[in-house]
Amino acid sequence: MKLALNCGILEFNKCGDVGSFFPRQAVIHNPAIRPEELPQFLTKLRHSNLSAKRKQLILWQLLTMVRSSEAVTVEWAEIDFKNKLWTIPAEKMKGGKKSHTVPLSTQALNVLEVMKEISNYSRYIFPFNDKQPNRPMNKETVNNAIRSMEYGGKLVAHGLRSIARHLP
Repeated sequence: MKLALNCGILEFNKCGDVGSFFPRQAVIHNPAIRPEELPQFLTKLRHSNLSAKRKQLILWQLLTMVRSSEAVTVEWAEIDFKNKLWTIPAEKMKGGKKSHTVPLSTQALNVLEVMKEISNYSRYIFPFNDKQPNRPMNKETVNNAIRSMEYGGKLVAHGLRSIARHLP
């Protein structure tokens, strides 16, 4: 329609206001905790009976504020330790068009140090298991872990990202 208008084929768009006749769909946000609840969540995480790998994955996702699918598929080759950066290739990003670079905090680098021991030289930082080291953990791992910590309905993995939006 816009092309026809720009080329002078049409004088005006008869359908231009059609959207105003339909109700907007309500936005439903993912459950997330408030930033002031984070210390309690981290204490509960620390004392949970989750595996060290699952605990580190939750911390990694929280510290980098990425999607679950990006967090579980991070590879050692994507990490630039010298410059403290993680470059997520375009094909792993939601739109798949552009790579994304995440600066790594000291805490995120500490997660990587812990995972060097646990990942057992897998290409993935968070491998599925020792028998299948060249397969990443499932993107639902964080959601399952959060539910096991009794945060079901209060927090989901994607909600970890929204915590950053509410930081002072």
